[in-house]
Amino acid sequence: MENRISSGMLLLAAALAAAPLAGNGITWERLPGPGSGIVTGIAFDGAGRMYIGTESCGVYRSDDNGLHWTHCHQGLTDKRISAIAAGRADVVYVATLNSGVFRSLDGGQTWNAARTGITELQPRAVAVHDNGHVFAGGNGGVIFRSTDDGETWTTAGSGLANYTVETLVSDGHGTLYLGTRGFLYRSRDDGDTWQTLTNGLPIVWFYGIATHGDRKVYVSTQGEGIYMSEDGGDSWTDINGVMTRFVAPAVAVCADGRILLSTGGTLQKSPDDGKTWTSAEAGLGNARPDVLVRGPDGDVYAGFYGQGVYVTRSGGDSWESRTEGITNARMQALAFGPDGTIYAATYDNGLFISSDRGLTWTPSRSEAIRSYVCALAFDATGRVLAGVKDGGVCVSDDKGVSWTRFDNDLQYRQVTALAFGSGTSVLAATYMHGVYRSMDGCATWTTVNNGITDLHINALISDGRGRLFAGTAMNGIFRSDDNGDTWVPKNGDLPGNIIKSMTTDGNGNLFAAEFMNGVFMSSDGGETWNKAGEGFTPPLSGLCFNGEGHLFGCATYGGVYALTAPGAAWQQFLTGLYIENVTCLAVDTDNSVLAGTWGAGIYRSSGSAASGVSEARSVKPERPAVIRLYPNPFNGCLTVEYELKADADVELTVFDAAGRAAAKPASGRRKAGVHIEVWDASSAASGLYVVRLKSGATITAAACTLVK
Repeated sequence: MENRISSGMLLLAAALAAAPLAGNGITWERLPGPGSGIVTGIAFDGAGRMYIGTESCGVYRSDDNGLHWTHCHQGLTDKRISAIAAGRADVVYVATLNSGVFRSLDGGQTWNAARTGITELQPRAVAVHDNGHVFAGGNGGVIFRSTDDGETWTTAGSGLANYTVETLVSDGHGTLYLGTRGFLYRSRDDGDTWQTLTNGLPIVWFYGIATHGDRKVYVSTQGEGIYMSEDGGDSWTDINGVMTRFVAPAVAVCADGRILLSTGGTLQKSPDDGKTWTSAEAGLGNARPDVLVRGPDGDVYAGFYGQGVYVTRSGGDSWESRTEGITNARMQALAFGPDGTIYAATYDNGLFISSDRGLTWTPSRSEAIRSYVCALAFDATGRVLAGVKDGGVCVSDDKGVSWTRFDNDLQYRQVTALAFGSGTSVLAATYMHGVYRSMDGCATWTTVNNGITDLHINALISDGRGRLFAGTAMNGIFRSDDNGDTWVPKNGDLPGNIIKSMTTDGNGNLFAAEFMNGVFMSSDGGETWNKAGEGFTPPLSGLCFNGEGHLFGCATYGGVYALTAPGAAWQQFLTGLYIENVTCLAVDTDNSVLAGTWGAGIYRSSGSAASGVSEARSVKPERPAVIRLYPNPFNGCLTVEYELKADADVELTVFDAAGRAAAKPASGRRKAGVHIEVWDASSAASGLYVVRLKSGATITAAACTLVK
C-alpha cells in the first residue's frame, strides 16, 4: 500500500509539473454579461430612482429608468432578495430570504439590518405606506410595522389568519392590501385591523395586487387567474374571459387603465377591464415576467425569471430590454471554441456567444436551442455541439448563429455531458437514461449502457488512449475500452460514489471530483485512486486543467481552488468573487480561467492563471462534527441529529444526486449542544440525497436514501 501511494504521488507530481506559482495571487473580475438573472422586485424612490432586487445578487440601482444599472450591495449580508420597496428619496427597504429586513438611506450605496422587533427572519413582502410607515410580512400571517424608517418594528393589526404573506401593496390613497396563501385582506387604519375580502373571491394563493385610482383593484392568483374590484375590495368579479384559469404571478395597470397580466405561459393585455384579452409579448421572445410594476412616469416595467428588466411605453404593444449592467445570470456551462470564441450557457436565458473575450455578448435565439444547455463540445470539423435539458444534441456549423437539433431516441433525455470516441463517433451522457452514441454526426442515437448499473450520468470523458469514462450519480465510475459497447466499474479506492466531474491531463492521468470527499487521481485507468490534495471544500462541481498543468476545481459553496504542487493543500481563490457558488470553469488560451457562478454571471481571473498563491488561502480541513440521519433509508420525514461544540451560525442543506439544493431544513443561529431537525420529504422524488451541515467554518455531510 505504501509503495502504491508513493507511486501515485509521483505521478501526481508529473501531472502538476508546472513551476510553483509565485506572484501576486489570483483575483477575479466580473465580465459585463451575459444576459441577466432573476429579478424578484422593482421599486422607485421619491426621487424617481429605480431599484431591482435579485434572487442571488442583492440590489441594482438605475438613475435613468433602467437604461444603465449599478450594483448596490455593500452591507447586504444576505444577497437573496425576496421583495423590495422604496419611500422618500434614497430610502430603500429589502426583505431577504433568511436575514430579515435591510434598509438603505443613501440610495442603495450602503445597507444595514433593520429588524429590531421583527421576529420573522424570512419576510416575503415589504411595502411603504402613504404616510411613510413601513410594513413587512412573511410566514405565519404576522405583519410588522415601523413608524421610524425601519429603526424599530412592532406587530401590526388583528384579523389575519395563519397564512404566509405573499404580497403587500399601498394604493396611494390610504388603503393597504395584503395577499396571503389563502385570503386577501384590506386595512384602512394603517394596519391596526385587517378585513378579509371574500365577496366573489376564491380561497387561493394571491400573488399580485395592482390598484388604479382609489377604487379599482386587481389581483392575480395561483390557478384561478385574475379578479377585479371596482369598489375598493368590497366585491369582486372574475375577469378571466375566455382565458383558461392559470397561475398568474403578476399584474399591473397602465396609466390609461389597460391591464397587463403575466400567466404561466403568456403575457396578456386588456383595454376593457378583462372583457377581451390579447397577447402583449411583442419584443419579449419567449420570456414571461414574474414582476410587473408601473413606474412614476406611467410606463410599466417587467422583471423576469432570468431575462432581467423590460419596459413598455405603449401599454404592452411593444417592449424594450433594460439589462445593461445587470450581471446576475446563473451559469450552467462554459467553453472556448477553437478560435477563442466563448460559449456561455445560462440556466434562465439561453446560450450567449462572445468573440471579444467576454466584453460583449450575443444571444443565440435559435428555436432549436430554446432549452437550457447543459454541455458544450467541439468536434474535429469545428462544429459546436450542445447537449440540452429537454432532450437531444444541437449542432451549429456557423459558430452558434443557427442550430439544428438531433433528438432521435434522445427526446426528453437531459444531456449532461458530451465526449468523442473512436473515429467520428460522438457520445452523449444523459441523466436517468445512461449513455447514447452516434456514428453519423449526431443524426441518430442508440443506447450503449451494457454494464452500467447507474443511468444517472454526470460526467463523460475520453482519456485520449481509446478509453471512455462515465461518472455516475450513485455508483461511481465506469470504463469502456470498446467505444462504449461494454462498461466495467472502476472505482478502486474511491470513498464515495457520487461523481460530479472528470478531467484528464492529456497524459493518461484521470481526475475525478467526488461530490463530498474531494478530488482523486488515477494513473492506471481507474484501477486505483489516490487523493489529489486536501482542503477542497465540498460539494464539488467541476474540474479543468490550464495549459501549464495546474488543476483547477470549483465548489458549490467554496469558489475556485487550484492544485499546483504534489502533496500540497488546495489553494482557494476568492478575491473579487461576489458569491462563492461556482458551477463551471473554462480556460482561455492565455491560461486565464473563466468561472461561471450560480447567480452572479462570469468572472475572469486577472492575468495568467499561473499568477501566484502568495495571497491565496491555504485551506486546512477542520475536524467536522458527526451528524446522524435516521431512519435511513426513509419514507416521508428524515431526522437529522447533530451536536455543536459552541454557538454557531448553522445552515443545513439537502442536495439531490445531481448536486441541486433540494431543501434547507434549518438556517440560523444555534446554541452549543445537541440539535434535531426534520426534513419533510413528502414532495421530493425517490433517490439518493446528501445532507450537508455548515456550522461556522466547518462542513459535515452524510448520505441518505428516500424510498417511496
